[in-house]
Amino acid sequence: MNIKATFFIAALLLFGFISAFSLAYDDLPSIIKTELPGKIVVVFNGQLDLINPQAGTQQILSTNQTLTSINNPVWSPTTSYIVFEALHWTNSDTSFPSSDIFRLSSDGSDFVQLTQNMGMNNYPLWTPDGQKIIFKSKQDGISNIFSIDFDGTNLTKLTDFESADWDFWDLNLSPDGKQIVFVSDREYRVPQPDGSFFSKSTRVSIGMVDNGKIGRIEDITSGSDCGVGDFYRAPMWSPDGNYLALSFGCSQNTGEIYLFDSAEMKEDSSIEAAQKLMLAENKNQVINGFSWSPDGANIVFVNQTLLDDYSQNYDNLMVVSMKQILELEPILATSLTLNENPEFRYSSPSWK
Repeated sequence: MNIKATFFIAALLLFGFISAFSLAYDDLPSIIKTELPGKIVVVFNGQLDLINPQAGTQQILSTNQTLTSINNPVWSPTTSYIVFEALHWTNSDTSFPSSDIFRLSSDGSDFVQLTQNMGMNNYPLWTPDGQKIIFKSKQDGISNIFSIDFDGTNLTKLTDFESADWDFWDLNLSPDGKQIVFVSDREYRVPQPDGSFFSKSTRVSIGMVDNGKIGRIEDITSGSDCGVGDFYRAPMWSPDGNYLALSFGCSQNTGEIYLFDSAEMKEDSSIEAAQKLMLAENKNQVINGFSWSPDGANIVFVNQTLLDDYSQNYDNLMVVSMKQILELEPILATSLTLNENPEFRYSSPSWK
């Protein structure tokens, strides 16, 4: 085969690849152009995608096919890097995947696996200076909080929890790096006959960070009294640290975000004292992850709408302004995506 024929075939293959790539994106949900600043990284159908609100575009960010169940992406506060967790098989001899923390640049380059140990490593966070990543690691049934440097070195244990009778999740670090908040089922975990556990309720706790260690831990909520199946989820500080938002749900009623004033929370941290934001319109709509905008002026969240028979659901990204919230105006969330395809799934947005 001569050089011209080889080049022609290669060009056809390349054209076919580009066409297939473009076709896959022709079916994406429409992104509504807005004046909202920054970019939003989000999990879309198990991969990392980058949404540019001003350009009205959505593009693939992660292409590593060995990773599954990508979750909890978080922007660095100082650079264009993103950390996230994902399941992957470390070798062909293992029956179960390992969950590790990964890092990559927002242009898809410089992909690095930060944690290397077998076990479950989840909920990565950046320190305010962008030099370290804090995360939860579960080894031998016991969860603790660790930190690791930007390059994956200097693994440091920050807590000394010794009990496997309770667990925690949904970590978030305050903007000044002095407090870490998380959700746990401490004192609410019920053992089952098969050896598993059922969490009948949860609480939100804050750990004080001092000299690189997490010391005193204070509960800012107790288990709520709305019945079995009520949960706090995803506590998250505003960029200025003045507010703490979290999702809360009783049974199927999970379309609510509650907003705590950080100063007033010291006096009364009960869920009744928080400002309740009904972001979902009815019981068939639930909140599946949210994030503050970089300037704290808006909140983006995943609105998941379920059909009446719960046979299918579809996700959309929506935005609500803090101005509406603080001035007690009617909360009118605006759509960032237009999706009516139940096969398209969004979760875990992070805005920068």
